[in-house]
Amino acid sequence: MSLARRTAFVAGSLIAAAAIAYVWTRPAGGERAMLAARTAPGAAEPAPAASGIPIAMPAAGASAVRASASDGVGAEAAIADYGQLVLAALNGGTAQQAGRAAQLISNCSVVDITRFSIEALKSAGQMDERIANRVIDETDQRGRRCQSLTDDMKARTKELAERAIAGGVKGVGIIYAEAVRFDPPESMRQPLVNALRGDFLDGDPYSARVLGLRGQALGLSKVEAHAYGIAYETLAPIILPTSDGNDPPLTDQEEREAAALAAAWVGQIRKAHPPAGG
Repeated sequence: MSLARRTAFVAGSLIAAAAIAYVWTRPAGGERAMLAARTAPGAAEPAPAASGIPIAMPAAGASAVRASASDGVGAEAAIADYGQLVLAALNGGTAQQAGRAAQLISNCSVVDITRFSIEALKSAGQMDERIANRVIDETDQRGRRCQSLTDDMKARTKELAERAIAGGVKGVGIIYAEAVRFDPPESMRQPLVNALRGDFLDGDPYSARVLGLRGQALGLSKVEAHAYGIAYETLAPIILPTSDGNDPPLTDQEEREAAALAAAWVGQIRKAHPPAGG
């Protein structure tokens, strides 16, 4: 790896980790924060999609997995093993289970980079040691549970996320976008936009970043795509680039339209999801 690529990788890792740490110190934020790392510089390439043939279920624990198939996401309370949760989703599980399984696989894929980044921030004195140790401990716990995921399971992230989107499940838009390298088939472009927009309006600014960067390729106008970028920069705790530098400039009128649209979204989100203590 060249020095420039290594530098970009480390910088992206630290930014992603900072975002993860920020949200992990707040209630119910860990799952979405992990997704921020998927769009950071240096993030790993997704595994290629596999066939839709169900993965064979091992004899041990198979009855427990099948019994939980109708329990939705709540099955995690009874099945602590991530591999079994993914198997339940792949073998006739609900859209909610498919979404949860896709989230687990995505989260597990950034465990190593998260730990490395938090350790680096801690060593550099850029993160409170107590918070860093807490995130490292949570990351290690997650890492141990991730060991039950096989390569075959990981290769079916796209399938799981697509099923979840089709079922209206929230929190999987970025996962699917990354699984198809931000270039979905024509039939999935609008569903992906809808999923990302829904996740954004539900309080996830990183989905707005994807729409800001890739929105025009997904069929959005340049004003709307720019508005998502503005909204992301307004709401995100850690700012990552929202342009590749090649976007055509907007006119003054378009800038005003984008700013007004972003302001309306931000107001809507802040009203629905007020900041802690606000």
